Amino acid sequence: MKSALDRSEMQREWRAHWPVPLVAAAAVTASLIHFGTLGVFLPAITAETGWSRSQITFGMMIYSIESILAAPFVGMLVDRFGPRRVGIPGLAIYLAAIALLGFTGPSIWTWWGTWSLLGIGGSLAKFNVWTTAVSRHFDKARGMAIAVALAGTSIAGIVMPLFATLALRYSDWRTGYLAIALLEGAIAMPLVLRWFADGERAAPILAAGEAPTADRSAASSLRSPLFVAFAIVCLAAFMPVSGINVHLVPILREGGIAPDLAAVLAATTGAASLAGQASSGWLLDRFHGHLVFMAFLLSASMALVALLVGHSPGWGLLAAVAIGLFNGAGPACIAYLCSRHFDLRYYGTILSSLAGVMSLGAGLGSWAAGAIFDRFSSYSPLLIGAIPLLSVAILLNLAIGGSASNRAAVSR
Repeated sequence: MKSALDRSEMQREWRAHWPVPLVAAAAVTASLIHFGTLGVFLPAITAETGWSRSQITFGMMIYSIESILAAPFVGMLVDRFGPRRVGIPGLAIYLAAIALLGFTGPSIWTWWGTWSLLGIGGSLAKFNVWTTAVSRHFDKARGMAIAVALAGTSIAGIVMPLFATLALRYSDWRTGYLAIALLEGAIAMPLVLRWFADGERAAPILAAGEAPTADRSAASSLRSPLFVAFAIVCLAAFMPVSGINVHLVPILREGGIAPDLAAVLAATTGAASLAGQASSGWLLDRFHGHLVFMAFLLSASMALVALLVGHSPGWGLLAAVAIGLFNGAGPACIAYLCSRHFDLRYYGTILSSLAGVMSLGAGLGSWAAGAIFDRFSSYSPLLIGAIPLLSVAILLNLAIGGSASNRAAVSR
């Protein structure tokens, strides 16, 4: 637990830098429109265009491939020029591409081409860009500060499915993409232009008894067994969870839940994400980070069980809450653990690369879920296949944490 001196330093950090994580949260929210709306728009897009679900969700695969290819370069740009000069132009490109999704068709290639542009903007405006600045401003209160910044993922999980549902009720998916892009641009862009600051690029400030894993270059860090282990954890965890997230509304509807209720239950994941982020931030500042992460990986596993054993609204609510807790805590835990395992001088590069892996997992998961449904007319094989992947993530996370404790690499 924190000492009185540590708590005083945490309060000082918040007094000095409170706008940064809040504005970062607004930017993160705006950068996740595609993820929070595609599942709701999916049946309408299929009905209008005749494209299959796997064809439509292949756009997410394009986005993910671009993200992982661009990730190291984006990280180097962030480390060299600062998060502000990378994130703001990236967010502008991303929002423009979201608006353009509504003008695609009749060829599927126009859809995929717009997702290519979306991938460029999204790579430059991914959560790791915004949390890099947060990590530069906060040390003692870093866990909670990162959690606040990543609350944008929860906010997106709450509002984006509801926005998409309203668009379908009063207009169509094309108008929905345009309207949501304009709304988020009007909210987020003024805030980041006014309040978002880079922070100082420096080596980590270490607590008593804490030591970095190694003082190495960014390139050698990316080649290290530790980074590879983190990458496997990210892929094994975020691929199944992201696939279920994107298809949660269709999964619930497959179980006989009405469309409007399914959308409400899907929006519940956003509220649960806020709880996951708040609790993970508090826990990460006080307890061993890998044990905290394991608890939320188990929460994602609980969601799989709930979706497999029952299809009633009660089981759907349990699944939405359980998966929402992981949605909120998962990225926050990865961002925090990276700041403790790796040198902060290369934090942008390392976290961008892992964010690319998460994005690849999201694309693979969403595309695989669509392909599985096209092949089996059911999502059950997706849920069953997710079990061994999450098991790998849990076991490897514990192995990394145990090794870190033996090396005294982290203090949590």
